Amino acid sequence: ILYGTFQKHAFKLNKFIVTVIQHIAVSDLVYVIGGVLPATISLMANTWVLGDTLCYATNYLAYSICSAGMSHIAVLTTSKFLLLKYPARCTYHRLIKSRPETCQ
Repeated sequence: ILYGTFQKHAFKLNKFIVTVIQHIAVSDLVYVIGGVLPATISLMANTWVLGDTLCYATNYLAYSICSAGMSHIAVLTTSKFLLLKYPARCTYHRLIKSRPETCQ
């Protein structure tokens, strides 16, 4: 998803929505690298072998990234709702309607 959002015409969505999708993808990647990978290593070793500092950092990272991910999803849902409820106030639609007929 992150790679697809950087393509020129991959998504025909509002630029703000694409940016929020990118942020969600980055927070998911950080969670996988910082949370799931150390947990997998500790499960394979049957004990925590990565040290106390990484244990505390992993817990802090898990709570902060999950909170950020939920906030991004709330922003995405709210922005989609507002774009559906007020389509005339959307910047993309305003630009299309304000163009002269010769530019189309």
